[in-house]
Formats: sequence, structure tokens, C-alpha cells
Amino acid sequence: MSFSLKTKKLGKYMGFGFAAVSAIFLFNPDIAIIDVLPDFIGYLLLTLSLHWARDLSPHFENAWRKFRILSLMTFFKTLSLLWVFGGLKSAQERPTMMLLLSFCFCICELIWGIPAWRSLIEGFIIHSQLSGGEYPLIEKGAKSYRPGKNISIIFRDFTIFFMIAKAFLSNIAEFSVLSDHSYDDTAFDWYRFIGLYRIIAIFAGVLIGIIWLVRALSFFRGI
Repeated sequence: MSFSLKTKKLGKYMGFGFAAVSAIFLFNPDIAIIDVLPDFIGYLLLTLSLHWARDLSPHFENAWRKFRILSLMTFFKTLSLLWVFGGLKSAQERPTMMLLLSFCFCICELIWGIPAWRSLIEGFIIHSQLSGGEYPLIEKGAKSYRPGKNISIIFRDFTIFFMIAKAFLSNIAEFSVLSDHSYDDTAFDWYRFIGLYRIIAIFAGVLIGIIWLVRALSFFRGI
């Protein structure tokens, strides 16, 4: 491990392996509120991974609280599928409701998720500085990375980019439903190509997600 732990008990239950597994549930793109690998499992694993580490740093404590909120919020996002596909009286309302719910959940996820990841990475950096850890503070060369930035900062910045890109790609195709509600009869209905838009968004989301997944697994393995 890159930084020493104060007690054997804490070392045994540190649980950062949960954080690595959580990346598998978080990397995949969403289709509006449809998530093949539920994000709430990923955030729950991150919460479990910080259960003991949160006593080491206020940054870990802050990240733990926010990931706990995210796990609950994304759980309700998954439950909302039951209402959208089973509770709505009219199937014509489904696309609009999916857009509305997806947009709201994505905004909330960014509001809580970005500070959570920032706190988590800053916790690794600060604790490594205090305890003599090396891995979170390693600086990469200018050939592959911008000089003067350690791998923790690089991973943090890419994680924020990944979260924003994932939220954007999960919603952009769904906005085509608004053209179906235009009061202009001559307006073109872009929603008829929703399948194509979703395929393009999924392809881009998978590409970005795989890059983030590889970086996340490498980072947590080093930790």
C-alpha cells in the first residue's frame, strides 16, 4: 500500500478494493434513466470503501457522505424505471418523462459527484504527504502528461470530464423528443431517429468510459 496504516485492523478493513470494483458499475453509459450496470451499486461500493478510511481525513469523511447520498439518489433513479414503464397511463408521455427525470438526476449527480471525487482524491494526496506515501504524488513526464501534475490530479480532472461527458451523452439524444411537441406543423420530427442518436451516444460513452475505467483501476490498484 502506498501509505502506512496506523492499525492492523484498519489495514484489514480498509476496503479500497471495493473502490476498484465500483468503477466497473460506473463506467458504462446510460440511456436516459436506463442503466445496465446500476450506478447505485458503484456508489454503494465507494461508500463501503471509505467506511474505515473516513476516520483518517476530513476529506475522506466528506467524500463518504456525498457518495452515500449519491448511492441513495441513483437507487431512486433505478426505481423510477418502474414508474416510467409501468405507472404512466399514457405511453406517449414516456419519452418526455424520461428526458425530465434523466436531466434532473444527472444535474444532481454532478452537484454531489464532482465534489465527492475531488474530496476523495485530495484525501489521498494529503494523507500521502503526511504519512510519506509515494504513489498518489508521482509526477508523470511531459511526453504523456502535462508536467507538474501528479497522477492523482490527472485522474481527478479526467474523472470530472468523464462525469460531465456521461451526463451529456445520456441526455443529448433524448432532447429530440422536444421536436415532437412543436406547435409548428412543418417542423421536422427528429425523434423518429432516436435509435440512431442513442447508438452514437452509447458508442461515444463506451469509448470514454473504457478509458476512465482503465485509469480508475490503475489508480486504485496503485493506492
